[in-house]
Amino acid sequence: MSTADKTVQFITFRTYGTWLRGDERGWHRKGALYGDPLETPQPALEAYDKGRMRFKSYRLCKDAGDVVISSLHRLCSRRGWKLLAVSVTETHIHMLVEASGTPRGTLGDAKRCATRGLREAGHIDSERRAWSRGGSAVTLLQSSEVERVRAYILEEQGTPLSVFAA
Repeated sequence: MSTADKTVQFITFRTYGTWLRGDERGWHRKGALYGDPLETPQPALEAYDKGRMRFKSYRLCKDAGDVVISSLHRLCSRRGWKLLAVSVTETHIHMLVEASGTPRGTLGDAKRCATRGLREAGHIDSERRAWSRGGSAVTLLQSSEVERVRAYILEEQGTPLSVFAA
């Protein structure tokens, strides 16, 4: 589903250290595609990754969640994008946005903008990593996909810290 040169994109990124490779909940190998099955738990791999972490894992609080949503609003306003829905939990962000450019570019822009907002608000210092490497960035082509993902973001995240719906 697109409007002119914009596409509807489903963006997800996690806080640093809260879902490592090998995790008991399952995990995705680098390069996995949206909808790919999860890998089985591998405790030794998870322990290895945990041992390589430079910082303690990071979890967002309510105020930080509000800062992330405000930061994403500013990003979308500057770029002429339309923010459709956002859900912020302690450990991850789901964002539905009508944006120009590639979904991977949108993911990177969202992470940088949210990091800047968290730093300016004093939630993290200049050395701290807020996000895990990568994330998920998918173009949604059908209006039914957009509605399904919107419902997932707004209604299926347990008790999120902060939510926005256009």
